[in-house]
Amino acid sequence: MKTRLVRSAMIFGDQRQSMVAVRLIGQLVRGVTLLEMLVALIVLGLLSTLAFPVYQESVRKARRAEGRVAVLTVMQQQERHYSRYGFYQPFSADHPQGFKWFSGESAVASAYELSAAHCAGTSNPPCIQVSAQPGTSRVGVAFADNQCGTLTLASNGRKTAIGDMRKCWQ
Repeated sequence: MKTRLVRSAMIFGDQRQSMVAVRLIGQLVRGVTLLEMLVALIVLGLLSTLAFPVYQESVRKARRAEGRVAVLTVMQQQERHYSRYGFYQPFSADHPQGFKWFSGESAVASAYELSAAHCAGTSNPPCIQVSAQPGTSRVGVAFADNQCGTLTLASNGRKTAIGDMRKCWQ
């Protein structure tokens, strides 16, 4: 492109065009100033400062969805167990009783540790409460959900969480 501008300027013999061509060539070659680089870095820093919390919240929501799905799946298994044997089966990570006690594909990759216990203060009809506790020592320790904490679902349909129920269970 540079040579075309110079050639066209020489062909027409116009001194003005050749000066414009030389100026254009100089601008193409010069590079980036320190000020332009600093402005670009500041813009990049501002964008990353705004984007990182949004990314973290998206990860938190995905992990929370993992916990909800796991609780609902275990509750379905508990209902099938009750239909077959006439009682709900409590379990924990120490004594899984055939139930999956972690929320993900493996315990290390999971965000929640699952357990089930009989509902407090109920005997007739029987009731079981499935809990998903985030970031325990047996599952992904790095995950902590301070907004919702432990998600619980009882066989009578009662759902609980520390935070806003709409945010935690939707």
